[in-house]
Amino acid sequence: MQTKECQVLNVQNKKLVEDLRIKIGVDAYNASLTIELVKQRRECKLLQDINAKLAEHNVLVAFEQLVVIPKGEAVPSRDLQKKIDELTAKYDVVKRWVAKCKSDTVIHDKKIKTLVSYQP
Repeated sequence: MQTKECQVLNVQNKKLVEDLRIKIGVDAYNASLTIELVKQRRECKLLQDINAKLAEHNVLVAFEQLVVIPKGEAVPSRDLQKKIDELTAKYDVVKRWVAKCKSDTVIHDKKIKTLVSYQP
């Protein structure tokens, strides 16, 4: 009788050990997902901050009054030409920055989709 009980207990013990191993693996996977999620949240916050700055910049640009000088016309003053050159340089910098932000957003979206697809 005791031998049968021992066999049953051994089977139960093996099942518990197997279940424990599975649980340890799942816990380790969850920990790595948590770390990745924290990284993604930081990146998302950074992108939100960038978007807020871009929105603020767009509002400022919308309220600026720009003088349009037809091509080929003489520029009335050196100060105006200097301002045109400064604005053109700023525009080029902002254009490159926006392109980089868009690229970063695409990469961020792909990472989020990958994380979501791995969740059990």
